[in-house]
Amino acid sequence: MKRVFISGMAPGNGGVPKFLEYLDDNNFSLITPKQSSKFYQKIVNRLIFLSKIMFCPRDRIYVIIHHQTIPLLAILKLLLINKLEYFAIDNSYFCISSYNYNSEIDVINPCRNCLKKTQPDKSCNVFPSKRKKFIEVLLLKLIRKYFSKSKSKIYTLSNTSTNLVKQSLPACGLVKTIGFTTNELVQLVNEPINKNKLNKAIVFHGHPIPGKGYDYMLKLAAELLDFEFIFPSEGIDYDNVRYIKCSWDNGLKDLVKKASYVAVPSLWDNTPEAASLKTMIMEIPLLFVSSEFSFENENLTHHGIALTGHVADDVILIRNGINKSNYSKSRDFCNKYLNESQQRLFDLK
Repeated sequence: MKRVFISGMAPGNGGVPKFLEYLDDNNFSLITPKQSSKFYQKIVNRLIFLSKIMFCPRDRIYVIIHHQTIPLLAILKLLLINKLEYFAIDNSYFCISSYNYNSEIDVINPCRNCLKKTQPDKSCNVFPSKRKKFIEVLLLKLIRKYFSKSKSKIYTLSNTSTNLVKQSLPACGLVKTIGFTTNELVQLVNEPINKNKLNKAIVFHGHPIPGKGYDYMLKLAAELLDFEFIFPSEGIDYDNVRYIKCSWDNGLKDLVKKASYVAVPSLWDNTPEAASLKTMIMEIPLLFVSSEFSFENENLTHHGIALTGHVADDVILIRNGINKSNYSKSRDFCNKYLNESQQRLFDLK
């Protein structure tokens, strides 16, 4: 039976869009909305996207990616009529705020209230969907019920993610590690390693939000005044903190190449993020936060420095680690991961 991947995101820039772009370029069947910068065209594109889902035939398997981005009516139709599989592109597949992190509960540890029992904290907000909180909770319960069946299938990006899904939905028939890849990652593997580094530069690679560790990096910057902290976003420079509005293709890649460290300190149970994989392929030490179900927890020695969440301790780790570690094996590790991911992914085609 033919598989069709469905996501409310469109192929383009960003982690999931880049993954969708890879699928599209390799002739996987996709149902996604078209991108547009015009308001009225966005509405038209969403309506077309909705209509395609509403008329999906029953003789195919539909693989859902980020159900939070799919219209409510479309999701309900799929759940009631079609045969579904779920691609847990990250570990926040059942989290109403998409990153299983809540600063109201703990500064450093992931929150798993939604992942294991669909009971979000009162302080949590719905993201990225615009649905009301009670509607999102009901929808999550319906999706959990659908995939708590012996014949259901969920695909993940890493072994730790597979373990978390199995704990979350023990009755699910199959939870299988597939992996993650993008065109950028495949191309980067063949590029030479840059040996010309900036002096004590830490480049933050990700969205400047608390769940991605942005606030924590600012705390470290206040203590590591002899390091330059660079953030690829808008902001006002001060002391040793510099903001450079850029993306991977227009400046960020060059900054990462020369960095002493690249910071991807996600405070949730993150799967292999493109930012982390890029850094490892380029053999640059990574600053990350390891949790029980994060990708980094699988292979700590291939990544860089595991931050503890205690500023004083992490300052010492960063100062001691800059000249004492060898990350040359990370490229080989990533190359193997990407090759295996591509093979498993094409088995789903």
